[in-house]
Amino acid sequence: VELVGFGGMLAGGLLMSLWGGFGSFRWTLAAALAVFGAMAIGMGISGGFEAYLVCMLIYGVALTVVQTTITTMLQGQTEHAMQGRVFGLMSALYASCYPMGMAMFGPLADHVLLEEMMVWSGIALILLSLPCIFGFNIWKNFHPLGGSSNILDLEDFIVSDNLLPLGALALALFCMNRYGWGAANFLTELNTGKGWKFP
Repeated sequence: VELVGFGGMLAGGLLMSLWGGFGSFRWTLAAALAVFGAMAIGMGISGGFEAYLVCMLIYGVALTVVQTTITTMLQGQTEHAMQGRVFGLMSALYASCYPMGMAMFGPLADHVLLEEMMVWSGIALILLSLPCIFGFNIWKNFHPLGGSSNILDLEDFIVSDNLLPLGALALALFCMNRYGWGAANFLTELNTGKGWKFP
């Protein structure tokens, strides 16, 4: 399966080197993300190994098209002196997403079918990519927070001002509540080893 995926990535690289994408980076990215999400859904509902491999092959092609388009867009829109920092950050993000995904979806696989996770992941990928694709063109006149705000400002408001603080609160409650980790267990773990102790 992984070999087919790598083959798709190789084919995607050849495709981009010969074709170069649509005239607009945004439409190339939009099409590739749509295919990317659709193939994730396809792998979840394929029902047969051969169909799964076909979806995996196209998935690999779409992945390379997405990454190539994003890299090219960043190169064109980032000052030369800042490119090292930007691409260093991108590399760190790529490297961190894989273990974070494993940490999240690994335990979840004990309770949810893998096929269902793939389907919902594909749907989420398509929906979450829409603001990034259309925020500054088709939806540029949409000002959800008033003034000159755009849909990405709304997305930032939802995530940064609401989901992250609520997630931190939920984590704190889990650590300290007797129905979660429990305060005693939390403090025991916190004070294990050498160094300062939490009172």
